[in-house]
Amino acid sequence: MHILLWAVLGVLAGAVANHVADRLPPHLGLRPAPQCPACGTAYAPRQWVALLAWAAHDLRCHKCGVPLAGRRRLFEVWLAVLFAVLAWRHGPTWWLVAASFHATVLSIVAITDLETRIVPNLAVLPAMILSLASTALACPGCTATMLLGGAVGFGLFFLLWAIYPRGMGFGDVKLAGYVGLIAGFPRVLPCLLAAILAGGLAALVLLISRRVGRRTYIPYAPFLAFGGALALFL
Repeated sequence: MHILLWAVLGVLAGAVANHVADRLPPHLGLRPAPQCPACGTAYAPRQWVALLAWAAHDLRCHKCGVPLAGRRRLFEVWLAVLFAVLAWRHGPTWWLVAASFHATVLSIVAITDLETRIVPNLAVLPAMILSLASTALACPGCTATMLLGGAVGFGLFFLLWAIYPRGMGFGDVKLAGYVGLIAGFPRVLPCLLAAILAGGLAALVLLISRRVGRRTYIPYAPFLAFGGALALFL
C-alpha cells in the first residue's frame, strides 16, 4: 500500500518539478502559478497536474489553445515510477524520503540541461545544503563520509573542467559534488565512473550516427543524474 501512496506522491512531485524546471533556467521566481508559455495565462488548477488534466481532457490553454507540453505528463509518470521503485527498495524509512528528494532534484537538473543547457544553482546548491543538514540530524556518523564523497566528486570534475573547460560547464562540476554527497565515499567512485562511461558511450553513438559533430555540445547533467540515481539504489 505504501508503494502506491508513494507513487501518487511522485505524481505530485512531478507537477512541482515541472514548474521548477520551467522557472529556474530563465531565473524567474516560483510565483506565479504554472502558466502557458505562449501567452502567459495561468493554467486552471486542475491543469497544474498534467495527468489530471489529461484525465479531464483539458490539455490546452484556455486562452490561446496551445497544448500543455508533453514533457509535463512524462515527468509526472517518470517520478511516479521512480518513487514507487524507491518505496519498494527502501520501505517506509527516512532514507526513502531522502532518496525521493534526491531523485526529484536530479530529474529537474537533467531536464533543464537537456532543454536549456543550464544546471540551475537554485536547484543544486539548496539541495546540497539541505542534504548535509538532514544527514547531520538523522545520521551524524554519516556526515564525514558524505562530505568526503562530495569533495571527491567536486574535485574530480573540477580537474576535468580545468583541463578541458569546453567539455562541460561549471554547473556539471557542482552537480558532481552533489552526486558525491548523495553517494558518500567510496560509493562516489563507481557512481561517477558509471556517469562517465554512460556519457562517453552516448557521445560515441551520436558521433557514429552523425547526429552530432566533434564540436557539438552534449548535455552532461543527465549522465551525472544517472550516476546519482545509482547511489539511491545501492
